[in-house]
Amino acid sequence: MWNRISSTSDSVSDLNFRTSCDILKDSVHGYIRFTCNPKNNEVTEKEIIDSPWVQRLRRIKQLQTAWYVYPSADHSRFIHSLSVMELAGRFARAVYEPFWRMHSKEIELPSPALVVETMRISGLLHDIGHGPFSHLLDSEVLKPCFELTHEAISAYLITNELQDMIRGIRRTPDGDSLESGEEIDPEIIAALVTTGGEEQLKKEPLWLALLPIIRGAYDADKMDFLLRDSACCGLQGLDKHEVQRLILTSFIARGKDGTPIFLLDSSSRISLMAFLRQRQYLMEAVYYHRTVRALEHTIAPTLRWVAREALSESPTENPENYLRFDEYHLHTLLSGAVNDILLGETWKAVNERKIPWKQVYEYSEKQKKILPVSKPSAERVYEALMETECLRELLGQHDNLKDGIFIDIPITNAPKEVREASMAINVSLHNRQTDQITHIKPQEFEKEGVFPHLVFYRVYLHDSLKQLKPNIQKACDQAFGQSTGDITSF
Repeated sequence: MWNRISSTSDSVSDLNFRTSCDILKDSVHGYIRFTCNPKNNEVTEKEIIDSPWVQRLRRIKQLQTAWYVYPSADHSRFIHSLSVMELAGRFARAVYEPFWRMHSKEIELPSPALVVETMRISGLLHDIGHGPFSHLLDSEVLKPCFELTHEAISAYLITNELQDMIRGIRRTPDGDSLESGEEIDPEIIAALVTTGGEEQLKKEPLWLALLPIIRGAYDADKMDFLLRDSACCGLQGLDKHEVQRLILTSFIARGKDGTPIFLLDSSSRISLMAFLRQRQYLMEAVYYHRTVRALEHTIAPTLRWVAREALSESPTENPENYLRFDEYHLHTLLSGAVNDILLGETWKAVNERKIPWKQVYEYSEKQKKILPVSKPSAERVYEALMETECLRELLGQHDNLKDGIFIDIPITNAPKEVREASMAINVSLHNRQTDQITHIKPQEFEKEGVFPHLVFYRVYLHDSLKQLKPNIQKACDQAFGQSTGDITSF
């Protein structure tokens, strides 16, 4: 019987994975796969990866300013995006394929290949709209100047610049192909990667159920950056096996009304809490580190200048201009701005790591001495500080006092409604013993030590006023009750 099987070189090549796909080695996830060697006018993942828009992410750092504090954490959004692609594909197959096998004979469902590849391309392109300094660029340039976010730019690029390539994808690295008549929809991908895209996905209940793979409490994006950022910063990280467990124990099922819902087996509750605590830890230790925040406050004015020099037009109106706008371009512009005193001094301070802002005080809301506010803001905290007797006396003596104090409230400790929206903690658990589905309530997360209702008011003082540090700390004690001590940047 065996001698009847063809042994031609073509049949051997067809069985060789490397004939149709390639791999690259990653320090976090091992090997990352992608399709290549197009046939029959198809587009492969390699062609999208090699496109200028994705290659540009090599020149955008994942941690916008935190790498100034953690020098080894200078990894790019390029490797992050490739890794999210791989994780999203694994996650989608683990979640969708059992559902498809059970229900595809009774209801019309897209093929596993279409779902897996839609999620892979969503993972690959979810950060495509980021610019240099990432979220800082959003708040200082894109939103005030163009009423855009990096997500809106991502959606534009997906549905315009890259849509033809996306529609041409026909297969996954697992060897399965899209069914005849199927096509990846760039609009679905744009909705998956954009905050607010849920409204569009409501028309497609299956894609809405699969959204947690791309944007959820423990999505593929967070799975990669928690593991990668922890490792690159040299911090104790999340166990990779817990991430794998979350993937393997997630599934979709039909709810009471027949629509698909995304569930996690209740046995993985401990892994989920460990995952969320790790994100909180990184937000406090890395993303909102006191020196990171001081750096961002220092750099912010220079980015406003960049809006005039490098981004005179909206990225969605002149995408070619935005394509060239990476961190190399930004650093060249800023370093060459020798005639601007503010830019010159600012960038000299950053390059020599002489950050002019130092944290001198930190207040916890639990002390309850400040006027109760449900939505504390930097402006209200600043006003409370300036109303103290100590600072009222100093205002007349130091004209630059108002500009020499900076109040920061890290979002990780923002009010509850802000935390819930930003942390995306909507998770439903399935108890296989009782067959009950329960939604984890916010207070349950708090009992587990996740996102405790604790607001930090951080007070920074400019170096030009460092002689007033004891006065500022005394004023903080008057306004807030108790200092946590003399906190300085390392």
